[in-house]
Amino acid sequence: IEHIEDDKSYLKELLQKNIIDSDSLFIITVPAYQSLFSEHDVFLKHFRRYSRKNLIHTLSNVGFEIIEGDTLPLGNKVKFVNTSEYADSFEWHFGDGNIDLITDAPLHEYIIPGLYDVTLIAKSEEGCADTLMLEDAVTALPLGKIIFPTVFRPLEPRGDNGRFYVSPGEQKTEAFYPIYRGIMKGEGTYTLSVYNRWGELVYTSIDPDAGWDGSYNDEICPQDVYVWKVDVLYQTGDGKTFTGTITLLR
Repeated sequence: IEHIEDDKSYLKELLQKNIIDSDSLFIITVPAYQSLFSEHDVFLKHFRRYSRKNLIHTLSNVGFEIIEGDTLPLGNKVKFVNTSEYADSFEWHFGDGNIDLITDAPLHEYIIPGLYDVTLIAKSEEGCADTLMLEDAVTALPLGKIIFPTVFRPLEPRGDNGRFYVSPGEQKTEAFYPIYRGIMKGEGTYTLSVYNRWGELVYTSIDPDAGWDGSYNDEICPQDVYVWKVDVLYQTGDGKTFTGTITLLR
């Protein structure tokens, strides 16, 4: 759209003519920062360059819905698409310290959770270079995992409806609690329930940092095997339900 003098009218006309439907998804790349406008842009017949804020404003005002960035769990690869023109070599900077000097449209895997800026430098044989950087282009999420112990030996009731709060990294054999990573916290994202052999609910929690102290009605439960069920929502948006048993020792 940098090649179109009246970009807003063009985009608006594109929507009004129903050339595209409401489910269509576009990835738009444009040259960045008007302050970098040069004779090279004139040669390429650019009318302007864009800042991120300006591009979002332009698209939003004519009716496009903006979906910023790409979110993925670790272990998945991101495919980057290159729409540069009149360039002979490319330099991809993925924001995690890795660079690709060979591939036109590379696949890249992020191994550490975080937000990553992605930069593409396109160069011509004459030595002219054009740079595009997308801020926070990729959000890499940790893979979700949650595990529970199979046995514990409670010591005494804690007096908080059976809750035994555990700090991250702590290992307590006197409480029943999960070890987890990459899960959401907040209303409707986590529910743990524990039942005795008669199906009676003896403990429930919506906080993954709150373990069960083995008590019910302020008394330590009998030694037995109990059934647990957990509903959890991972940061990737996937919801899972797990069940198992826990042996309470006295």
